[in-house]
Amino acid sequence: MNSTQAVLLSYNHPNLTKMTLDSLLLTFQSENLLLVHNGSKKEIIDELTQNYPNITHVVCEENRGYSGGTNLGLQMAFKKSEWVFFFTNDTACLKIPENLPEPGFYAPKIFRSDQIRIDSMGGFFNVKLKQLSHAKSKEEFNSVCHHFLTSTEKWIIPYIPGTAFLIHQSVPEKIGYFDESLHTYWEDVDFSVRAQINGGFELKLCEDFEVSHKGGRTCKKDPFYTNFLFKRNRETISERYLNLSLDSKPAH
Repeated sequence: MNSTQAVLLSYNHPNLTKMTLDSLLLTFQSENLLLVHNGSKKEIIDELTQNYPNITHVVCEENRGYSGGTNLGLQMAFKKSEWVFFFTNDTACLKIPENLPEPGFYAPKIFRSDQIRIDSMGGFFNVKLKQLSHAKSKEEFNSVCHHFLTSTEKWIIPYIPGTAFLIHQSVPEKIGYFDESLHTYWEDVDFSVRAQINGGFELKLCEDFEVSHKGGRTCKKDPFYTNFLFKRNRETISERYLNLSLDSKPAH
């Protein structure tokens, strides 16, 4: 477990990033922690670099969106480890498993900021309604995953929210990385579908991986994200997977 990498995606908001980093450093060694500065302001990058000199800092001069920043972090981390724990900078790491599971793509148990109420244990996408929902229990998520794998009518699609996840390098080796044309929002749904359909991976919950989430504060006040990207990508992904079957092979 000593060489397992942790990747943190950050876009400004240094106080949030510091809280996430501090929680990660309780579990991961500095040399196994990679921080992606995804278009953050120079003064913020300088501040974090100075305060956390022993971790790996990766600087993107322009914001490449969730997809581009995450891809860069994962690609660099997989050079050092087969496994990566991924986090956004509005989370805190509470617990990681003592023993890693079989290779695959895993959702953590995500608590709300009070660390009591469940925010998600995986999620699911209703293609007909174009809506995303969070599973609140292992049983609910497993039921959706089982139905998706066994039913011919695939209107309810399980996915792993991009807030935080555990991933083995065999997944992107088979299906590619996140779709950078989406930039931000719904890329986690697309990646999850491809993991299942193209890669043959069954999405699973790792209950011993626990995270708290402060509620998507990074972009929620920017209309470019909340209006344009979210609405555009909802239509794109809904259309892309409207007639999904296990025989489908979505494009990378």
